[in-house]
Amino acid sequence: MKQLALVLAILGTAGAWVADLLLLGVPAFRNGWWTLALFALPAALLVLGWGGEENKKLRTGAAIFFVVLLGGWIGLRFSGKLPDAAPAVAVGDRAPDFMLKNQDGKNVRLSDLTDDGRVVLIFFRGKT
Repeated sequence: MKQLALVLAILGTAGAWVADLLLLGVPAFRNGWWTLALFALPAALLVLGWGGEENKKLRTGAAIFFVVLLGGWIGLRFSGKLPDAAPAVAVGDRAPDFMLKNQDGKNVRLSDLTDDGRVVLIFFRGKT
């Protein structure tokens, strides 16, 4: 059982990195320290798999893997080498062209609407 917990700790640590890298593409989560919580499950599995004389190599390897990947995650946050956020649009700047679905579910580009003049966008929070 402890061996399974250690293997799951290794997989969970790698999974935390993958999940964090996927979330870096989402502006709301970029550079967020809250994603450190993704390492809580692998840490708990590492603690569950600890103890006993058997599986010393697996236990040591899982601990080193966890510490190295967690250290790399923290180092990435401090290095400032994370992908830049989407460029902000300042007041008076031209909005970048994008495409969204309208209330009828049809794709509409901003550039299609600007042919008729100025555009006011209103976003309603709700179901899609």
